[in-house]
Amino acid sequence: MNTVKRIARCVLATATILMVPHVFSESATVNILAKTLYYEARGEGEVGLRAVASVIKNRAMRHSKKSNGTTCVREARRRKQFSCWNGKKDLPVGKGEAWIMSIKIAKELNEDTFVVTHHRTSYYNYKQVTPPWSYGLEGIIIGNHRFVSVEEKS
Repeated sequence: MNTVKRIARCVLATATILMVPHVFSESATVNILAKTLYYEARGEGEVGLRAVASVIKNRAMRHSKKSNGTTCVREARRRKQFSCWNGKKDLPVGKGEAWIMSIKIAKELNEDTFVVTHHRTSYYNYKQVTPPWSYGLEGIIIGNHRFVSVEEKS
């Protein structure tokens, strides 16, 4: 590889780091939560990202007396719960505004300052698909997803 190409790659890598702050300094907990939010709802805007974060926090609160970052990560990585993690040990870092918002919300989850925007919602699915567990359940549509509360499911 010639010198010009090496310099161009270094400049591009530096620009990427500067454009997306805190990518390399976040804790593992924030990183996992941000990746979950980003890959589950990156095209849904802040409302959709917060709705998914609400599902994670509601599930964490259902399974534990506290809902800090550690319990939220446990829910995010629970087997077959969030499709972005199915069969994967890690995911690439996101990019753009959706990634920055995902990190912000993940920090709120980690610091236990996140305010649940959709109380009791513990499940969601792509609105064009009706998985067997969701037959007959009413929910709210946010972007491309339908969110269902745990009371309706039981």
